[in-house]
Amino acid sequence: MAVLLAAIDDSAAARPVLETAARLGPVFDATPVAVHVAEDGSGATARAVCEAAHVPLRLRRGDVCTRLVELAGAGEVVAVVAGARRLPLGATPAGHVAMRLIEEVGKPVVVVPPAPRASRPLRRVLAPLDDDPATCAALRPLLARLIERTPAEIVVAHVFEPGRLPPYADQPAHETEAWAAQFVERCLPGVDGKARVEVRVGLAPDAVPAVVDDADPDLVVVAWHQDLAAGRARVVRTLLARAGAPLLLVPAPAVAHPQVRSA
Repeated sequence: MAVLLAAIDDSAAARPVLETAARLGPVFDATPVAVHVAEDGSGATARAVCEAAHVPLRLRRGDVCTRLVELAGAGEVVAVVAGARRLPLGATPAGHVAMRLIEEVGKPVVVVPPAPRASRPLRRVLAPLDDDPATCAALRPLLARLIERTPAEIVVAHVFEPGRLPPYADQPAHETEAWAAQFVERCLPGVDGKARVEVRVGLAPDAVPAVVDDADPDLVVVAWHQDLAAGRARVVRTLLARAGAPLLLVPAPAVAHPQVRSA
């Protein structure tokens, strides 16, 4: 059985994590299973929330981060869902547990904000995309599965840095539309014709969150190289800090093998 692992704490913040896991279960062709790493006898609230959501719960003990990374590495686990943090405050863009998971787990990890938008079916998914072949390859099967399994509109956001705009003829609107169609066809074959492209000009860490604000998505999907070194992953850091929707981070190694099962 393929498992979508929902890492929950012992608070009401577990509820949106479970709701997100339930919505994404069909996308990953996996069954949501919750896990709580108990500390100091905790687990009563986690158990009650899981019972209300009809999601099986696994209670474990030990260091929270170490145990969750270990559990996420199990062969049956295809993706992980975790809360960003208990409170929407802090020095890092997300809590230490979420940060450890996104850096160390080589599978898709969904980070659910502490105060997400009201629960609703997936109606719009935003996917920032550049020209990196690895990120395109990582997102392609996931976006295809979202199109196949959900009614969600797919919005692909591409940001041109100033000075790197493609040359347009005397009909810029038409040329932009033509470029957008070619971009999706080139980067996401099989998804072209089923995704809308939003083109922005600026710096990606500023422009991508602006598209998120405008599009009001129910899920943001980003492929990245799991590198949080200084100066890297600026878009991911910004989205973790301010996104109001769950953020699905897909590892994009040199040869990408996203944990999404083929139909």
